[in-house]
Amino acid sequence: MNIAENAEEEPRIRLCDRATIYAKACSAVLVVAMVMQITAQASSYWAAGYANGAMIWHEGLWHNCFLRRDRWLCGAYVANHHADRIPGWVKACQALSVIGLLMAFPAFYIVQLYAMVPRLGNKRIAYIVSTGLSLFAGLFTLLGPIIFAASYPTLPSFTNQNVRYHWSFGLEIIAALSCFVSVGLQITEMYKSMLLFH
Repeated sequence: MNIAENAEEEPRIRLCDRATIYAKACSAVLVVAMVMQITAQASSYWAAGYANGAMIWHEGLWHNCFLRRDRWLCGAYVANHHADRIPGWVKACQALSVIGLLMAFPAFYIVQLYAMVPRLGNKRIAYIVSTGLSLFAGLFTLLGPIIFAASYPTLPSFTNQNVRYHWSFGLEIIAALSCFVSVGLQITEMYKSMLLFH
């Protein structure tokens, strides 16, 4: 049997084949969470106002849109009902949501680097850092919608309107919960790999 035949018989192992199902699931969940965070933060559907059953305005963290003479006019977030200025609670929501997203990126990178590449160094420290980043990413991301819901004003200009939270608001909450799911998966990975208590 020659060397070529031996080479063909040896199994080809990809780097990610050695990763556990928990590491792979954690990577997938973090990707989904980041996509949802980006989508929710970039869209203008955190809240919407309806009159006579039709949407007449909608707004997000960064911009809003109003229906004027059957045309949607969208611009940077300076809403009429916020006295032509960005309130502090909106700035807090913006900052918390962006910080949450920025923490999710390195968490995903560390999981990819240390879980998918088996030859690298100390996995325990990497997983602890990644788990911490994922936890704080979820907390900061969740604080944005909490502050938004707690601070969103009920003003006289809304008396003839039906104001509702919209899909972007819910998507941001789901993104935060996804970060918490990734924390659970990473803890399970550490426990199963005997990295948690050793």
